[in-house]
Amino acid sequence: MQIKLVSENKITQEQVEQVFNLPIAIGRDLSELPPNLNNEPVSPIVLLDNNRQISRFHAQIRLNNNRVYLEDKSSNGTKVNGKLLVKQGQVLNTGDTIIIGGYTITVVILEGGGQDEGTVIVGEAATVFNFDPQSQVLPASRLEPIPNVASSISFNPHTGILEQQVSSSPSISRSEFPYNLSFWHRPQISLREIESSGFLVRETEYLACGGGMGSFVWVDMLRIAGVKTENIKILSNQEKPYQRYKTLLKNCQISEDKRIRSGSDSCPDNIWGWPGYGLRDAKKALFSGQIGAAIGFLWQVFAEPVHADTYTPIAGDVFDSMDRESERINWQKMLEPGAILSLRQTEDGRYCIAYCSDPQNRRHYQFLLARYVHICTGYPGLKLLPDLEKYRQEYPQETGNSRTVVQGYEEHDHIYTHLEKHGGTLILRGSGIVASQVLDRIYQARKRNKNIDVIHLNRNPRSGN
Repeated sequence: MQIKLVSENKITQEQVEQVFNLPIAIGRDLSELPPNLNNEPVSPIVLLDNNRQISRFHAQIRLNNNRVYLEDKSSNGTKVNGKLLVKQGQVLNTGDTIIIGGYTITVVILEGGGQDEGTVIVGEAATVFNFDPQSQVLPASRLEPIPNVASSISFNPHTGILEQQVSSSPSISRSEFPYNLSFWHRPQISLREIESSGFLVRETEYLACGGGMGSFVWVDMLRIAGVKTENIKILSNQEKPYQRYKTLLKNCQISEDKRIRSGSDSCPDNIWGWPGYGLRDAKKALFSGQIGAAIGFLWQVFAEPVHADTYTPIAGDVFDSMDRESERINWQKMLEPGAILSLRQTEDGRYCIAYCSDPQNRRHYQFLLARYVHICTGYPGLKLLPDLEKYRQEYPQETGNSRTVVQGYEEHDHIYTHLEKHGGTLILRGSGIVASQVLDRIYQARKRNKNIDVIHLNRNPRSGN
């Protein structure tokens, strides 16, 4: 029998769904988990825990009289639907919530051998719930992804537009550049074959692939170190290094006058980190006569996070600062518009990047040779939950401004416009930073039309002021 365990990655705030065969052993030490239970191989789950709240062998889930049964084996206990179990057991049903240490896991019992939704865990090695940024990462070879599922939205590599991807594993056509060139399929390619291909070939010393904020920091460091602009190229389909980030902020209702979730010392325009945005805010407030505000900013920076809320900069200030640094290092002079298609190593130890300088029309293909390459392409995609995927498959006519069900990072201003004109009910699922901004936007919309109701769904009870 199989069960699905649904949890939330505390770093990305994405919902994670994994399917396991029973029985299951849970703990923080793989060596202490039993390999078998009643002569059946165990599916081991390791919950990483630096605070030692989770026992080495904390709990097990098994079948008992054809019912899914959890048995606590720990010192600190396991909570099931808020009830603390210590060295006790309880029958589990679909929708039950298990709390072990800092992990909250929802149970879904799969009847008839399971469903095809969620990541299926294969093999006998342990599954690591990796919510600790300093912990080991579960190898990709341990997971069996669902094939051909429109499971994410991401920036189109040709147009730079944020959109839903039709497939999680796009196919490569061997009839298109550069895969229509026979030499491109070898591990290393020769300069003679590149030059005789008939396509424009150029050279540079340093190449940044992506052109986002990661590329910006690397190029900024090179320029500060004295590398000349003529020795650096930046391949990107965005004009500004923060363009994609700005799009995501706009879609999740964080305008340029709002503060973003970033530290005072996280300054893409200043690799030294000093002065940070907090000190810049304090200086600006002081010279404008707002002494109280200046002291408040300094208090936040030096007292966070114990005695004060964490300081976060205003989005517009960050963008303006990056614009100033971009102008200082001549970012536009190094920027090469284009969509990166593929990369190969050359026989002389350099790298050859095949790209398209006119990606929207799929023309003007070129090669660029570089000695040093920095690849920083940003997030691979934003996950869509299975029920949203299923809804879009059933209602394909909902596109663009006709969509009534959206993911928080997709463009959805039309929904607020509709509510302001006609009123209605908004169902909001989740309670992360995006959900809070959506609620703030609905608060503004209700000033124009009070006939707007909100149903806020959370998998677990929430508390706060």
